[in-house]
Formats: sequence, C-alpha cells, structure tokens
Amino acid sequence: MVLWVEGRGGAIHIVQFPFPAIENLQRQSDSIPTSSCVCIRTVNKGSPPCLSMDKLTKFEQFINEKLKGDLALVNERRESVCQQIANYLKLRQSIENLQLLGEDGKTLRSKVDLGCNFYVQANVNDTSKIFVSVGFGFYLELTLDEAIKFMGKKIAHLTEINQKLTVEASKIKANIKIVLEKLAQLQILNDDKPSQNIHW
Repeated sequence: MVLWVEGRGGAIHIVQFPFPAIENLQRQSDSIPTSSCVCIRTVNKGSPPCLSMDKLTKFEQFINEKLKGDLALVNERRESVCQQIANYLKLRQSIENLQLLGEDGKTLRSKVDLGCNFYVQANVNDTSKIFVSVGFGFYLELTLDEAIKFMGKKIAHLTEINQKLTVEASKIKANIKIVLEKLAQLQILNDDKPSQNIHW
C-alpha cells in the first residue's frame, strides 16, 4: 500500500491506494478514483486538518516500515542481479582465455573441486566444449563460441532487469519524498491550528 497526500484549492485529501495505482494517479483532487480507495477524508476550504500526533506517527511508521522496506527489497534484488552480471562477465573472460589456449594447441591445467573444498590437479586435453549453467540446476554442453553468445544474451537480459529495478527504486524514493513533504505540511498546520483537531 502507498499513502498519497494531495492538497488542492484549500482541500486536503489523505488516501491509501494499492502501490501500483500511484503510477496512474493524476495529481488532481477532483479526479481521485474513490472506488479504488481504501480510505479517503476531505476537509473543505477554510478548515485545514489538525491530525493527532498518533496519526502522524502511524503515517511515519508506514513510510519507514512499508515504503522503505520495499526500497530495501528492490535494492537487494539489484545487488543480486549486479553480482550475476559480474559473474557472467568473468566467465566470458575465462572462455576467451580458453579459446586462446585452443588456438595454441596447449592443454589446460586446472584444479578440480572434488567436494568439501578438496581440490586435485587435472589436465584438460580438449577445451573445445564446456558445460554452462543455464538455471534451475541445469547444465548445457556448449562450444566456446556458443557459450560466448549465450553469455552475451544473458548479460543483456540481466542488464535490462537491473534497469527496471533502478526505475522502480527511483519511483519508491519519489513516493517517500512526496509523502514526507506533505506530512511536514500537515505538521505545520497542526502547529498553526491546534484547536481544529479532526478524529478519523
């Protein structure tokens, strides 16, 4: 859920919408879709609201626990995607090194993990094909050229996901900023009009 506070023509609306609705919400008080509202209260011109400190505290908790929580989850997903991109870039570099070894006719010496971090020295005579993890625990045998093409597509896909997550994070930050600014305005009204207390 996301809290949207809108002021227009002396009227102040406090509305709670499902989060995706914020993107399509027009910032005009006379066009707020009340059918999709969880709650809405309107104060006519000349009667600015004076919310109790308990209500203001709940709104602040909503920002800290919900909106900032959503932002933390999006940032965590972004970090995971960035790590995957880094891993695929590293793998592509390793494949390019294997191609150079194959051109020189050299065998590959490598340490192989037998389990429990126990490694043994191994010689790889044929480096023309490798097994690549394609997700969900599945591995596919590919030639080096096929593997590089796969890496390119995978990196492009992950980069697109990362860009979408970046946009999503920016929107959440914007929502947090808007709500904080409106709450600050309401708190100023509380200080100016302490006697006009509205109970919800």
